[in-house]
Amino acid sequence: SDKNEGTVWFDDISIQLVSIPVTGAKPAQASSEDAYKCLIRDYGSNPLAGNARLALAVQYTEANRNEEAAAELSAFTSAFSNSADLPQAKFQAAEIACTQQSPDSESILQAIVDSYPTSEYAPLASMKIVYVRAKKGEDKSLFQADFARVADSYPDSLCGMECLYRAAKL
Repeated sequence: SDKNEGTVWFDDISIQLVSIPVTGAKPAQASSEDAYKCLIRDYGSNPLAGNARLALAVQYTEANRNEEAAAELSAFTSAFSNSADLPQAKFQAAEIACTQQSPDSESILQAIVDSYPTSEYAPLASMKIVYVRAKKGEDKSLFQADFARVADSYPDSLCGMECLYRAAKL
């Protein structure tokens, strides 16, 4: 808690000392990268190391260090195959594949939709599939149907609304 206000109740909690810089401001990239690497090294298969891998992957992606981000995401999905954060990690990996114009990007995105249909990443992946097809130069009339299909599949999501707008615009 930044302000240390309010009441929090915990049951069955354990606390471990870690060396992450705690300040009011966002830590410098190099220092947070080193801290994440220490957590990964010191905590191995502990979920704390998994969280550090995801945070490091996000940091690498933001700095356009996609190969390093992909390596962290791959390590995360291998080591934490039962994690609730797996859809996020797979979606981030798919976004990197899309950025690199990988021929597998559409199938990676489809696997997210198929494997995690109730995840918040399923509508994002569905919408991204339409954009991947658009970059391939497919028939424009197909996009309207694809956008409409995503909008119908996820009517209450922001992606569904955006796809409905895109379909209407075509």
